[in-house]
Amino acid sequence: MMARLAAPAMLVLIATTLAAYAQPADKRTWRLRTVDGQSMLSYGTDNAEDTPITFRCKPGQGVVKVFINETGAGVKPRQAMSASLIAGSVTAKLQGRTLVNEEAGTPSFDGSLPGGDPLFPALRQAKSLLMVVGPSRQQVPLRELGDKADKFEGLCRKRA
Repeated sequence: MMARLAAPAMLVLIATTLAAYAQPADKRTWRLRTVDGQSMLSYGTDNAEDTPITFRCKPGQGVVKVFINETGAGVKPRQAMSASLIAGSVTAKLQGRTLVNEEAGTPSFDGSLPGGDPLFPALRQAKSLLMVVGPSRQQVPLRELGDKADKFEGLCRKRA
């Protein structure tokens, strides 16, 4: 009798454990990684469509590219425009372009800022990052960022 109950209980335990390990890939979080010689700091999941913002740079070059996956109503594709990233009292202004994003139905934004921009140290202190592109506003939390912004800034800073 005990053996009959033990097998299903063990299957439930294994399934629960596997589900717990599978969840982090689906959970939005801050990720710092290097891919094809570029350092990337992004917020989202492993699914690129569920990644609201990505910072990327070639280490030591001093320029950070910023990709905001989706903007909102009122933003037109293929337009040169500026965006703002706001963390606490620090605002970074970016120049860039909006891009067609057919899957989202709203344009994406691609811009850049200096690798040593004051935004990166401000991310450590702020509770959230506000992204403003034209009339579009969206916010992502910073509570799980830890020291990733500091490490990313160190990688991206221009080297003499």
